[in-house]
Amino acid sequence: MRKHIRKSNKYIKKDIDNNINNIIPDSNIDMNIKDIDIKNKEDNNKDSKDIKKKDNKDINTSVINIPVLDISINKYMSIGTPLKNPFHERFCQLYSRNLNATTSYLQSIKDVTPDNVITYDTARTNGSRLLTYADIRTRLSEITDHTAQNLDISRTDILEGIQNEVNLDPADVFNWTGEALELKSLKNIPLQVRQTIKSIKENKDGKIEVTFYDRQRAREQLMKYLGMLTDKVDINVTHELGNALAAAHARVVKRSNREIDAPGAIEADFTEID
Repeated sequence: MRKHIRKSNKYIKKDIDNNINNIIPDSNIDMNIKDIDIKNKEDNNKDSKDIKKKDNKDINTSVINIPVLDISINKYMSIGTPLKNPFHERFCQLYSRNLNATTSYLQSIKDVTPDNVITYDTARTNGSRLLTYADIRTRLSEITDHTAQNLDISRTDILEGIQNEVNLDPADVFNWTGEALELKSLKNIPLQVRQTIKSIKENKDGKIEVTFYDRQRAREQLMKYLGMLTDKVDINVTHELGNALAAAHARVVKRSNREIDAPGAIEADFTEID
């Protein structure tokens, strides 16, 4: 014979989450389903507020997987050997595109460890520091070289472009009509010459204005590459070195003065260098 069991309302659960086995009489309970839902929501909100933000120090990301957020960036994962540290790998991916260490660091934090909050100054400091790491530099070179190969761009191509700007001949762009210069048809201007043109526009007088890239700047870039021009170098002198240089300078001046005062010496004016 099949027994029919009827559920009794004599006992109910007081706390589903924490006291699942604690059964008490319903006469002692003043809580309905709606109250339970509200309580659960309050507990969840409380738990969310109790989550502590991580500090501004570097974080251990060795066990964090890089999320696939941007296919155009994550395609670099197939280039060479990705870094084992996913945060560093993400930084390299981003920096290869924007060449901004601060922005790359901030975005890496957002992508890999969204719970971590840092300031802009911290990102700027840490981003610059990452660029000094040997593995970071190697990885960036790996990605950059691969990108250059895909774009079919070499140093020779870049140097040829600069050389075209330096050697630009206006006769390749304009025709002299006897009264004025006339712009040639673009199809009749060689490609390497067209690439030296920055803009072509019509001014308010209805005349055509052609602007070329800075020829002097191109010349300086080429000279720097060839070692014919160097940038100004600032030398930081330590206190000890400064004292030694000052003492040596004083000895030279003193000796020069003695030679001037000696009989038969040639008179000359010496200006002491500060």
